[in-house]
Amino acid sequence: MKPENETTLRPRRAALSLRADSTRPTYHLTHHEFTIDFARVDHSVEPEQGVVVARVGISARMLQQLTDTLGETWADYAERVYDGVLPDDQ
Repeated sequence: MKPENETTLRPRRAALSLRADSTRPTYHLTHHEFTIDFARVDHSVEPEQGVVVARVGISARMLQQLTDTLGETWADYAERVYDGVLPDDQ
């Protein structure tokens, strides 16, 4: 039996080939929704120029779940890769 919050996702074959490389997120919020724009920014030109490659709108509940999961995942990664000590530039 799967835990209550676990969902099986089966992406369509076409969706697997989609990819959006992003170098900078920006955040927008309203009372009911958070929106994250993922942009690819060209840092080699002045002023920097970019294009939004994906926009994701999420509920406050999903944002909290995402934040918790990313925090746990980052902690595990940092422990493995950096022996729990992050480099100075992180």
